Amino acid sequence: MLALIGGGAGVVLSIAGTRALAPLLAAGTDGALFRAELNWPVLGLTLGVTLLTGVLFGLAPAIHATRVAVFSALKGSRSAPDADTPKGRHRVAFGQMLVVAQIALSLVLLIGASLFAATLTNLRTTELGFNQEGLLLANVDTTRAGYDAVAVKSFYGTLRERLRQVPGIDSASLSWSVLAGGSAYIRSVTIPGTSTQATDINTQVIGHSFFETMQIEILAGRSIGDWEVDAGEPVAVVDRSFAETFFSGADPIGRTIDVQDEGQLRIVGVSANARHDMIRGDARPAVYYTYTWDPHPLYNMVVELRAQGDPLNYAEPLRTIVRDLSPDARVNSIRTQAANTDRTISREILFARLSNAFALLALVIACAGLYGTVSYAMARQTPETGIRMALGATRSLVLRRALRQVLGLGVAGLAIGMPAALVASRYIESFLWGVTAHDPVILAGAAFAVLAAVAAAGYAPASRASKVDPMAALRSE
Repeated sequence: MLALIGGGAGVVLSIAGTRALAPLLAAGTDGALFRAELNWPVLGLTLGVTLLTGVLFGLAPAIHATRVAVFSALKGSRSAPDADTPKGRHRVAFGQMLVVAQIALSLVLLIGASLFAATLTNLRTTELGFNQEGLLLANVDTTRAGYDAVAVKSFYGTLRERLRQVPGIDSASLSWSVLAGGSAYIRSVTIPGTSTQATDINTQVIGHSFFETMQIEILAGRSIGDWEVDAGEPVAVVDRSFAETFFSGADPIGRTIDVQDEGQLRIVGVSANARHDMIRGDARPAVYYTYTWDPHPLYNMVVELRAQGDPLNYAEPLRTIVRDLSPDARVNSIRTQAANTDRTISREILFARLSNAFALLALVIACAGLYGTVSYAMARQTPETGIRMALGATRSLVLRRALRQVLGLGVAGLAIGMPAALVASRYIESFLWGVTAHDPVILAGAAFAVLAAVAAAGYAPASRASKVDPMAALRSE
């Protein structure tokens, strides 16, 4: 009956759990549909596991209950009739072994959860090179509008001017791809007059006031002026990584670079490094130039708006302006820059949340088992406790003795769980970032947390045992 009640409660909780899990699994996917629901196979498996659990963990004490010591039972003993027999001691030892195993498993899961949480924290605190707060992103597609190369550039210029006039929008710009999770053009860049050829360079096509809108710092020279964007001037800004790598400390301002399939550009400024691709890994050097100079017509551009208050409040004005300029143009994927960045680390967010939930659940189960085991052990030792207190033992001494037993189980669990966690952590190293699988701070913190939880779970029954009346305890037999 207890097992069936527990299984039924688990099914009820799983309904809410699957509703929360489905959108979490779908985060960061493009068009993928995740469907999680209860069905007969799942319910059948749940019923089978529930019945098996009830039989396995109820059979041993049920068999033991049939082996009652008749003489002790007739005396009315309220303690276990074979409490001091080898079988009784073995039964208690088996219960303690289960608790130790639960504590060890809790430690393994807690260390894994802490590693994933540290990875997520490192990713979220990675320096992006720009200010993502207050930024709204939207993809504008003019493919069906029928524009030629000149008309499409004029459309984006007019769109940007209209957006600047909306109250609450501080600045607006354009780019070919999104920073921190986009896919910039990867090209080779050569430096005329030298044998230097830079491969795998992020080349970002940008519009008016891009560095001001994204709040990317200009370290040397200047940003690309609006008049240069209007005129389609062959100018570029390189980031600090590009300047340091390919100019060896020399001043790159005024130098010329040749971009693969694009042509030659004159460097007018050096910017701070900004993340273009995924947050993980090393950032590639980058080159920025204007979309009006790019010889290839760009029918899909990303609009960036730096706005006051909630950026999503400006989604509808953006749609209205695009619709007024061209009914055939489409606005897709409106989102904030912060949400877009989180989307690139959705796997890490998923792992961190799930592992934390399972680790917490395992720790609660271990503490519940420990509470039951210690309560049972203290009840068996009630006569012994009464004798000790009658002979002068204080309550604090009884409490410390009980807590030593509790902490002994906790230490045993840590001794088993720590090596297991060290071995298991090797299999998740590829999912970690900015933290090692054997980080001593995380290992020590997880061990301390488990030991503290164990002490808290065992304190209540230990405290209750220390408050027993010696005379009542002596009369318990």
